[in-house]
Amino acid sequence: MANVSAQQDSITLADNRNLKSISHQSNSEVFCRGTLKDTPIGKKLSLACN
Repeated sequence: MANVSAQQDSITLADNRNLKSISHQSNSEVFCRGTLKDTPIGKKLSLACN
């Protein structure tokens, strides 16, 4: 687990459109999407996005 790292990440809307900034007034649901590197096969990982 110590070798797991983020290879790529982005903040998007539901339609997968990348965002450079987020307006707190827009009431849109945003998603944190990421690609991980060196993940263990067959193991569950606990992930969070702050």
